[in-house]
Parts: sequence; C-alpha cells; structure tokens
Amino acid sequence: MNLKKYQSIIENSISLVALKGVELTLTIGLIPYLIAKVGMHNYGVYAFAMAMVLFFVNILNYGFNLATVREIAKNKTDVKYLNNIFNEVLSVKLVLFGFLFGLFLVVVFFVPKFYEYKELYFYCSLLLFADLFSLRWFFYGLEKMKYITIISLFGNVIFVLLVLQFIEIKSDFVKIPLYESIGMSLITIVVFLIVVRKFNFKLNLISLLQVVRYLKCNFSSFVNLFLPSTYNLTIVFVVGLLGVPIQVSLIQIGLKFTAIFSTLIPILTNVFYPVVNRNKQWMGPMRGVMLFIGVVLTVSMYVFSDYILSNWIPFENDKDLSNMIDVVKIMSITPLFMAIVSSFGVNGLLVDAHDKLFSNLTTVSTVSMLIAAFIFVPVYPVFGGPFAFVTGKVVYGILTLVNYNKQQISND
Repeated sequence: MNLKKYQSIIENSISLVALKGVELTLTIGLIPYLIAKVGMHNYGVYAFAMAMVLFFVNILNYGFNLATVREIAKNKTDVKYLNNIFNEVLSVKLVLFGFLFGLFLVVVFFVPKFYEYKELYFYCSLLLFADLFSLRWFFYGLEKMKYITIISLFGNVIFVLLVLQFIEIKSDFVKIPLYESIGMSLITIVVFLIVVRKFNFKLNLISLLQVVRYLKCNFSSFVNLFLPSTYNLTIVFVVGLLGVPIQVSLIQIGLKFTAIFSTLIPILTNVFYPVVNRNKQWMGPMRGVMLFIGVVLTVSMYVFSDYILSNWIPFENDKDLSNMIDVVKIMSITPLFMAIVSSFGVNGLLVDAHDKLFSNLTTVSTVSMLIAAFIFVPVYPVFGGPFAFVTGKVVYGILTLVNYNKQQISND
C-alpha cells in the first residue's frame, strides 16, 4: 500500500478529528460547570444570545469554505493567485463586518427582548470582530487542517481558563461570550499576521463595486454554506422565541449531544471535498465510507444516549433527565442523513458544479424545518424543536439523494 498517496487525507482527517475532539471535550466539560454556576434559566438566555450572534458570524463567512476553498485547492502553488484571493476575501469580510456589526447593535438596542440583556449581546457581538481575521477557509483550501486545530486549541483553552477563573455567580453568565471573544481574537489576529508575513502577502483591498460583484457571484455558495451551518442555530432561536429559557437549554444540550456523534461527518466532508474536486475517482470509495459511518453513528447515538446523559449533567429532577433522553433519541437519526447530504450533495452535486440546485435543496429543507418548528413547538414545547429539527434533516437527505440520481441519469 502506497501510504504517500493517502498521506494528505490521513493527516487532514487526524487534524480535524483532533480539532473536533478538543472542541467537544471543552464544550461538553463546560456545560455542567456553567449550569451549576449560572443555572438552567441563565444558560438558556446565554444559548439564545449565542444563536443570534452566530447567525451574523456565518453571514460574515460568506461561502468562503466552499467557493474559495475550491479555488485555492486548484491553485495552491500559485502564490500570486493566493494573494489575490486573500485580498478579495478580506475586502468582502471588512464590508460585511461593518454592516453586520452595526445591524446587530441596532437590533439589540431597539428590540426590548434583546435590550433587556444588552450587556450580554454586546459581548456576543465581539465574536464578529474575532471572526473577521479567521483564516479557516485559507487552511482548508491548502489542505493544512493541522493549523486549524492548533488555532482552535489555543483559542478554546484561553476561553475555558477565563471561564473557570471568573464565572462564579449566576449574574456572571453575561460575561461568558466576552471570554470566548478574547480567546478567539487573540489567536486569530496572531495567525493572520503570521500568514501575511510567511506568504509575503501584499494587502491591496478591492473596490466596493468588486465586493458587490463577489457577493452576487457567490450567493449560491453562501446559501449552501450558511443554511446548513445555521441549521442548529435556527432551531435554538425559534425555540427561544416561542418558548422559555429552560426549553432552550434542553434543545441546545440535545444539539451538543448530537454533535458528539455526528461530528465525524463534517470532518470527513471537509477532508474529502478538495480531494474529490481534484480527482472524481475518489467519489465512490469516499461515499461508501461516509454512509457506513453515518449508519454506525446513528445506531450508537440511540443505544448509548441513556447511559451518557445520566452520567453527564446533574439534572435538577428526573423529569428533565427523561425529557433530555427522549429529545436525543428523536434526534439520533441525524448522523445518517448528514452522511447522505455530504455524500450526494457537498461531495456530489457541488463537485459537479450544481451549486444552484444544491442551494435550492438547502433552502427547501431549511424552510421545511422552520414550518415544522412553528407548528410543533407551540403544541409540544419540549419535543417540538427536536421534531422540527429531524424533519428538516430528513427532507434535506431525501431531496439531495433524489436530485443527485436525476443528474446522473441525465448525464448518462
């Protein structure tokens, strides 16, 4: 077996597994600590605020992890080309940052529901500044995922240390996003400066007109990245609008638990995407690996949910624990349908340049989830969110599989 042939794939897979492992370990470890310190109610308020700001962060990442990664993967030895892409992305992010930061503050100060916790939301808004300098898209394109792991590790360690040091009483919950912003800002700015120096990039921002053109040309990539990336945030946000903070806590914890079992899917998606773009012969074997892993993860999540939840978070009563277990079992089908979307969508339709079609499928699935949420959440406060979440995932997977097969038949 020629290991050199697989070296890049193995190295990047290990790097992203390590990245997700670190993120999940720190997150999972912090949840019971934070709930013990600030309470389920305040944790729900914090989770709702984070869901809102992360919508804005995902807009700021305007499809770069798809469109830009694809371009870098094909031209990663051309330093001049990389410099042009670097300036293009930085210019777009600066314009978007100015607009989004202003809009965020306007919403907070003029909507009473948000203004009540204005200090919390202001600290959340600082995450936009931290992400302005993020170069994840750059390292994904170069297939140097180990650097993303290092960046995330340092940022998360700083965040956790600050939380453990300064979160002591219930009212401290408003400062949680402040410490996360500090951790990510420090590391992203340092890495940004290192990359500029290492590649000898010349900063030359493009014009506002060119930024507008970029936004229009890459709108499909934005939709294809934004809607899946904000899928979890959307359900948390809707539950927060229609329910109470404790229900937000339950759905947010359920999503974190789901992330434990499904995190390998986006990792492999990011590893396979640049590889399949270079050589479509990899598509079949990688699809088989992805679908097999999806089945295994779904079964494991359903079977082990009782034991893990019973020993993870010290719930205040048995009813909350029982509800939490039921929520997770409902959502256990998630890894399988994520694997289907990855196999036939990101590493299928997108590789074949069907960006617009995949964008439409993504939109339909998200709208399906929203409609289900507004139907189920008011009627079933605890289980409405999970039902809606799964509805969107199933619609997404089925539509992606059907349309991929249609495209293959038409091509034949």
